[in-house]
Amino acid sequence: MNLRTQLEQAGTNIRVIEIAPPSVGTDLHRERKDPDDNKKDKNPAALSVEEFMEDVVESWNADKDVIGAGPSQKVVERWYGEFGGDYEKAAGKK
Repeated sequence: MNLRTQLEQAGTNIRVIEIAPPSVGTDLHRERKDPDDNKKDKNPAALSVEEFMEDVVESWNADKDVIGAGPSQKVVERWYGEFGGDYEKAAGKK
């Protein structure tokens, strides 16, 4: 967020996209005690890789700077709802 603001204020053509992922059912972290605890059958809030990518592509195509996939979209909305105005003011955007 800060990098995006700084680059915008500097007038660059560089665009910063922030992706806030939820738990995604990948095969990463196989060294964990239960390497499948991020899969839907053990974590109903987790997204499949396909669901995650669908949300990201949809938001990317909608030209969003901040992408929250699945349940993390509500976290992003809540953060901006609570602190977005204060951030904009501190960054000199308001």
